Amino acid sequence: MADALPVIYLARHGETAWTLSGQHTGLTDIALTDRGEDNARRLGERLKGLSFVKVFTSPLQRAARTCELAGFGAAAALDRDLVEWNYGQYEGQRTVEIRAQRPESCRRVVRENVEAGSDWIKVTVSGSGGEATGQADAEPIMFPDEVRAVMEAARATGRPVAAHAHSVAAIKLALESGARTIDHGTYFDASSVRLFKAKRAFLVPTAYVAEFVSGQLQKFSEMPGRLPAEGLKRWTQAAMATPGRAWRAGVRMGVGSDSGSAADAHATAREVELYVAAGVPAAEAIKAATANGAEILGVQDRIGRIKPGFEADLIAVAGDPLQDISKLRTVSFVMKGGAVARAD
Repeated sequence: MADALPVIYLARHGETAWTLSGQHTGLTDIALTDRGEDNARRLGERLKGLSFVKVFTSPLQRAARTCELAGFGAAAALDRDLVEWNYGQYEGQRTVEIRAQRPESCRRVVRENVEAGSDWIKVTVSGSGGEATGQADAEPIMFPDEVRAVMEAARATGRPVAAHAHSVAAIKLALESGARTIDHGTYFDASSVRLFKAKRAFLVPTAYVAEFVSGQLQKFSEMPGRLPAEGLKRWTQAAMATPGRAWRAGVRMGVGSDSGSAADAHATAREVELYVAAGVPAAEAIKAATANGAEILGVQDRIGRIKPGFEADLIAVAGDPLQDISKLRTVSFVMKGGAVARAD
């Protein structure tokens, strides 16, 4: 079979003193150990008799030595674009040493963002809902000590944290660590509900984006790292049901459109419509977009309600949105800070 098909072989390096001691070896050119050289010779024995169209290897001398001892000889082609993993500042360090530094790295990034003017900190604790790392049973993509470090640094600077989280474990970790909001929160469960209430946190579903993806399943499934179309369909259905599940469970919600809908002027109105479609009463959906949004942002003492002493930020629509939530699209009057900005 090997002679019937053209085969390309990728030759990587064997054991070095660093790999033997658990140090991460990337771009540092370290010689093979004696055992690494013996393993290279055995590799040649295992591959003996096979014909390769081309053998590629990296510019590192330890990789070239592997090819030499394996007997590839002139068949081995040096490809300078084929480089080892770049560990950056962690080059030569052991995993336990790297793990010890990462929480401080998280704190540093929070401080840098605050110094740059950030009012909020956003942290990604799970993958996307359209990826394997964002499914219900997926583990968080951050370690607990990293998430806690982000929250601690944010609290120290008076900044709330919004946590992107879809999976049960990621939602739980973010809430336990102190997130103000869980963005998306597709697969929250009963234990999540208890944490939402105990921590007085908010869920910000993004049903609009799920609906958008549901209309183009094949296109999105062909993107790198995405689930197959059927998997995407299951996620979009779950995400569009999230507002209704949350309301029935007594979880407080805000309204967010997610960044993917920035080009749609009606994205926020459609998000509220999807809350209602999922079973949220119209008045509660509107409250999520107004009073709850103000509380999330910590400005509930001046915006989010029609009340004496509050800023006069108002809209009027053509009809009663409590009877027909789509009327939120028909804005005919806008007042901002007490000044009329639009009056049709």
